This record gives sequence, C-alpha cells and structure tokens, in this order.
Amino acid sequence: MNFNFNQIKAHAKHVKRRVYLATGYGFRNCLEIAALASRAPERWGYHELAGKTSHTINDKRSLEYLGMQSYIPQDKGEIKLRPVFSCNIAGAKFDMRTGLVATADNEIILESGVDLSRIQSSTFYGSSKYDFSYLPGTYTSIWGLFTHNYGHWMIECLLRLYALQANCCQGARLLMPQELTPVQRESFLACIPDNVEVVYLPRLSRVRVDNFVFLSPPTGGTSFYFVPVNHLEFARGRIFKHFRCTRQPTLANRIFISRRKAAYRQMLNQDEVRRLLERYGFTAYDLEDLGFGDQVALFHDAEMVVSPHSSGLINLLFAPRLTKVLEISALAPEPSFFSLSQALGQRYYYLFGREANSSRNFPRRSNEPQRLRDLINSDFNVDLRELEETIKGMEHD
Repeated sequence: MNFNFNQIKAHAKHVKRRVYLATGYGFRNCLEIAALASRAPERWGYHELAGKTSHTINDKRSLEYLGMQSYIPQDKGEIKLRPVFSCNIAGAKFDMRTGLVATADNEIILESGVDLSRIQSSTFYGSSKYDFSYLPGTYTSIWGLFTHNYGHWMIECLLRLYALQANCCQGARLLMPQELTPVQRESFLACIPDNVEVVYLPRLSRVRVDNFVFLSPPTGGTSFYFVPVNHLEFARGRIFKHFRCTRQPTLANRIFISRRKAAYRQMLNQDEVRRLLERYGFTAYDLEDLGFGDQVALFHDAEMVVSPHSSGLINLLFAPRLTKVLEISALAPEPSFFSLSQALGQRYYYLFGREANSSRNFPRRSNEPQRLRDLINSDFNVDLRELEETIKGMEHD
C-alpha cells in the first residue's frame, strides 16, 4: 500500500492526539463557565448583559417549523435563552487558531466553542497543555471556531464587540489574528468601539495571560438561536454608518441568492427556479462576487429574499424588519436563519427540496447527527409549483 507524505503526516497527528488524550497530556476536559461563575459573581467578575431570558413563538407556520427541527430546544413554542455574559479567567490559555479558551487548570471553556462536538473536532482538543508563550497583562478576544465561514464570523464573533461597547472589558486589550479576510477586516474596523487597543498575533499563536476577560458568543447554541436585539442593532448601526447607508429602506429589492458556485448543497434545477423568480421581479446574485459594502446596500433595501440554506442569509442582518424571507432547505431543517429572522422581526417562510421526506419526519440531532447533517448538505431539486404558490402567498401576506 502506498502512502503519500500528507497521509503519513495526518496519521502521525492522529496518533499523537490519541496519545495526548489517553495520557492526560492534552486538553480533554470542558467546563461550562456560566454555571460556575454565576454562583460566585464577585470572584469571577461575572456580568450578564441585559437581554431576554426566553422567546415565545405563536404563529402557526413558525411553530410547525420549530417542531420539525432538533437544534433548538423548545417547549410548545417557548425557547429558553442562555445568558450572554462576560467573566474573568485568571491564568487563562488562549489558542488563536481556534479561539478556544482554557482555564489555568486546563479545562476548555465550553462556551468558547459554543458546542461540545465542535470543540472535540477542533485542533485544540487533544493538543498539548504546555506549549504556550506567556503574555503579561489582561486580554480578551472575539475570535472563534469556524471563522472561515461568513455567517459564523458575523454572528458568533463580530457581535461580541457589543460587550466592549458596553464596557465589559475595561483595561483589556483585544487579541486578534494578523490574517483577516477583507470582509473580516472591514466589518471589524467598522464595529470596533473607540479606545480599544488591538494586539495582532500570528494565527497559530498560543498564549497564557495573567487575566482573560471571556465574552460569551451571543448565540446560545450551534444554530445561532435568538441573538439579543442590542447586539444586532449595535452591528447594524455601526456598519450602516460605515457605508453611509443611513436613509430609510426602499423595500425595492427582490433577491434570489445563488449557490451555483458552491461545492455542495446544490439546487439542481436552479436555472428553472431563477426563471420562475424573475417573472416575479427577483434578481439572482452570486454574493461572493459582490463586495461587503455592496451586499449591505443590497439587503438594506430588501423586500423579499429567496435562498437555499446558505451563509449568504447572514445578510438578513442588514435587511429591514418588513423583509419577507423564504429559505429553501435541502432535505432537512437547520434553523440558523429561522432564528436570526425571528430575532430581527422578519417574516420567515420555508420549503424543502422535492426529495425530502414527505412526512417531514426528520432525523433528530441527538440520535443521528451525521445523518441529519448529510441531509442538510445534500443536493436537491425545488418543486416549482410549490415555490410559485409560496411566492404568491408572500406577496399577499
């Protein structure tokens, strides 16, 4: 059997990780810091940002969707929201590659990775507890896992800058990687509060600091849940100001987000879908071809948005409250943009691919996570008759 160098290298990393986990030399234990710090707020400098503790859904369409998905725990439409908080961690260890934070006792802060499964699949999990350089002083960061994804960057990372605006990190310097994408850099510079000192480090840096002010992602879980209004309005306001987009929205744009350049979750009959939508005044956009400012301006005037499940729907952040959103999921629901549109007060509609289970009995994330993920990421066809009926309903709703 022939192995190339990359395969040998990957196998060696896998073996090393397993050894580190088995011997306790690597990070493996996680700690939910909110539960601990909230019981001793003075010791931990625990501070909750004002926000709702629950969200209730009453309309029939949204309740139906909520019942089909299995990412957001709920009880008859009532959703308990995790607190958004800051706390101080003495002697913390910070990994710039992943944005994960560990205590001085080498427990990974669960909230820094949002979700346990994400942490366990990260490069930080199982890595050495000991190869950290010392960086004296007090620091914080908004960096996190999956920052290569536009949606995760905007919601899980960028919105944390609101906590700095709310003076949760007085005296702390902000750690950021030197290597930011153009969109990351522009949105970051638009939203960073005044008088915050930024320390840029190489992307693979691992540092141990005297004190770390941990800012929880304002999401409550893997699928964005319901971001507090204050965080959303903070980012909207700063970005609109940055792009001089402060006039009243015109509601003139009907937007169809294309995924024709994507490697997976392809809408197989997209050309037919586009032609149908054009009859109703929609224009198709490949958002990856637009600059960040152009995307903000486009969505600022959105009347309707139709899209497959795609990170491009994060641009709903810039759309008006009156915008109507139709998300066409592949073969199973993933509620990131359902919850975001709910938080923004927008009207959410949904369809599934023609190949989806007609009974809408989908795998549960707790029992069959990989099968569910495979269905979410599958290629699919759109039922054109169902799509047209939905568009007509949106026009008259």
